[in-house]
Amino acid sequence: MQRKFWPLALAAGVSITAACSEMGVSADTGVRDVRTPPEDTGVPVTPTDTGVDTGADSGVAEDVPTTPSDVPTTADSGVCRGNGDCDDMNPCTENLCDTMTGACAYRTIVGCCMRAADCDDSNTCTTDTCDMTSRRCTNNLRAGCCTNDGECNDSLVCTRDRCDTMTNRCVNTMDPTCCTTGQTRPCYTGPMGTRDVGACRGGTESCVGNAWSGTCVGQTLPAASETCDGPRVDENCNGMQNEGCSCAAGMTRPCYTGPTGTQDVGRCRAGTQSCSGGTWGACTGQTLPGTEVCGNMMDEDCSGMDLACPPANDRREAAIPLVFTHRELVVTGTTVGATNDGPTVPCACTSGANVWYRFTLPTRSAVYIDTSSTTATDMLDTSLYLTNMAGTAVPAQPENGQSSLGLCNDDSGCGGVTGWGSTLQSRTWGTLAAGTYFLAVGGCGQGTFTLRFQHIPDTEGSFFYSTRITGDSSSQTFLIGTNRHSSHCGGTISGEDVRWFVTCGGARQFFSLCEGDGGGYLSRATNTETRRWDPVLYIHSGVTGIESACSDTGAAGIDCRGRIGTSLSSTVFDTVQGGARFSMASTSRGINAILVDERARGSGMDYKLRWRLLDR
Repeated sequence: MQRKFWPLALAAGVSITAACSEMGVSADTGVRDVRTPPEDTGVPVTPTDTGVDTGADSGVAEDVPTTPSDVPTTADSGVCRGNGDCDDMNPCTENLCDTMTGACAYRTIVGCCMRAADCDDSNTCTTDTCDMTSRRCTNNLRAGCCTNDGECNDSLVCTRDRCDTMTNRCVNTMDPTCCTTGQTRPCYTGPMGTRDVGACRGGTESCVGNAWSGTCVGQTLPAASETCDGPRVDENCNGMQNEGCSCAAGMTRPCYTGPTGTQDVGRCRAGTQSCSGGTWGACTGQTLPGTEVCGNMMDEDCSGMDLACPPANDRREAAIPLVFTHRELVVTGTTVGATNDGPTVPCACTSGANVWYRFTLPTRSAVYIDTSSTTATDMLDTSLYLTNMAGTAVPAQPENGQSSLGLCNDDSGCGGVTGWGSTLQSRTWGTLAAGTYFLAVGGCGQGTFTLRFQHIPDTEGSFFYSTRITGDSSSQTFLIGTNRHSSHCGGTISGEDVRWFVTCGGARQFFSLCEGDGGGYLSRATNTETRRWDPVLYIHSGVTGIESACSDTGAAGIDCRGRIGTSLSSTVFDTVQGGARFSMASTSRGINAILVDERARGSGMDYKLRWRLLDR
């Protein structure tokens, strides 16, 4: 708002000082260039009359008496003598002095402002500012601002234009009912779900005068009913052709009366039906499934494959005998065309087609069987299990790592090891008493396989341990019996102890009779004895059936001295480093045995065998 200043009107003969005192206001008049009359000396003062008001004179007009007693000042007269005496300190007023009356007047300067509020032009779309230097208002329009719908016309026919009074912004939205003359669009006025079904098709709607015509040209709508006298067409667009019609004369259609899933499989083919008298005739020319003949490379029963003639050993009663010697026996076989027979065992892939083998053990033996092969055609996902002579699955042997009935196995776990083509190939093992056994080779699916059989009889040494050794462990005992086996390192006097283990192949094993490794042996009973026991170790391979390595010495830096005394609890050690040791013995796939023997004094040597075994 504009500040307003009102001039002070004084009564004649009343000084400003007197007036202000009476109002309780200071005598400061705010009049510029106010002079105090000089001290009264009693001598008249005559001013120099130049005719020009320099601002340095007394401010009294020339015709005003100049004697000190006659010259009133603005301070005590309350009148103005020039515009400068009327400054109301308001930059937006013009200060005027009426020299005739001596009264101040203040005239508002048009367009002058003191603050932004003085510049309000009542337009919501302008930004109102006051320039404090020029004291002039500026009212700038804000971009995009509107005050009415007329300001929002975008000159487009198909938009609805309005001014949002909340935001003072234009909103231009498309009119969905508007279009451009000459424009077309697809249309269809038939029931929902019938367009492009059967004979029904959409048409085209045109834009006339910026509005859609409402006429759908070229569309085909559903007929009231089907016609039966022409080609098979779905005139009522319900997804069915000629419903209610049997057929029309001259029509034909393919037909097949065989089992579902057999048409166009093998030799089976569809035939043709013809319409006669409004009804369909018989299916002629079709080929239906027949009786399959095995091995003739034809699919007569339309099952998708030619029936292979079953292998000769498809049934357990026709099992192929395995005749083996001391080394690994290798045979090839197939389950293609085979059926399934035998007891139920808990391993996977044992309920599919299987074939049978039988073997006879003349003595108790550790037996190992696998289907390892890298031949491309031998990638069948095999399974193995064993039965006795009566066809009953052999008992599980958890002490040998075989917790399943029939010692069954599906996957070997040897995939990636040299000699194995897939982890889906199988292996099994166990200790079997003398007798005849049957081996079932099956799998998930059908295919060819390679079967490998190994065994170590209990006659390999004087004492045979029937339980497999594994992991990191040791065993303490003594040698008994007479010699049954000798090695390249000697050992023709004492009986031998035989322990067996299995491996995927390629792993290196550790065995030791040295004190420094946690093993040991008894060298002699007393210091006075001159004969010492001299232990030897050797490894027997199930692949070759013979010794694969032997050792009668320890290793540099390893304490391999024997103890002197009557037992391994003695704390007296011999001076001779006579212990035997394998630190990195390479062992073959399948079953292997470690034999402890003695080559100097014969049976009776106390010993402790330490081992660390790896499967792969």
